[in-house]
Amino acid sequence: MKEKYLELGISGLQLNKGRQIMKSKINNNKSTKISNNSDSQDQSNSSLSVYEELKLLRKENKLLKRKMKH
Repeated sequence: MKEKYLELGISGLQLNKGRQIMKSKINNNKSTKISNNSDSQDQSNSSLSVYEELKLLRKENKLLKRKMKH
């Protein structure tokens, strides 16, 4: 039966859909991920700083391109 599903290109997640064991594993993974992200404020701050740095680098890049043309 599994081979038939695999031949049709259905993913393993769909193949195991409805099996209680698989559902509990998925739920456990989600809750683990949420608990690991307790420092979400720190993550958003680092994302902002990366974004700001990217903006500065783009400006520098534009200036360098202009200098190279002249």
